[in-house]
Amino acid sequence: DPEQQQQQHRGGREGGGDRHREANDEYESKRRKRLELNRKAAQESRRRKKMRIEELQRSVVFLTRENAELREQNDLLRQMLTAADNAPPSEPPPLSSHHHHHHHQRPPLSPPGGTAGGLAADAGAAGPPPPVGTAGGRSFAPAV
Repeated sequence: DPEQQQQQHRGGREGGGDRHREANDEYESKRRKRLELNRKAAQESRRRKKMRIEELQRSVVFLTRENAELREQNDLLRQMLTAADNAPPSEPPPLSSHHHHHHHQRPPLSPPGGTAGGLAADAGAAGPPPPVGTAGGRSFAPAV
């Protein structure tokens, strides 16, 4: 019988081929499920990565703007300081009873709600600040 010979050739005795086919089908089923789960995990990973990159891009835009504003404010404060240093001496305010002979010395400037010495610490910085729009040696164009 040619059918019986094929059975014997595939799996030895009658029914052996079915077991092999079932094991192979089970392997393929598990493999397909594993591939599908892997595909979904990779897709989710790409989605999370995209979200992180978008968040970083928003941070770059925000921090670039904030940096520019702070540099502008710093320049203005330096101009005010220079103007105050170059201004002719003005009439000292009248001394009240609890003020004695103190030298008129300007208190250290500090940002509102910040710590003292903000400008003095910056005054000795060497050279101009790095240009806005560079990070780690790479240029970027902030989105507006």
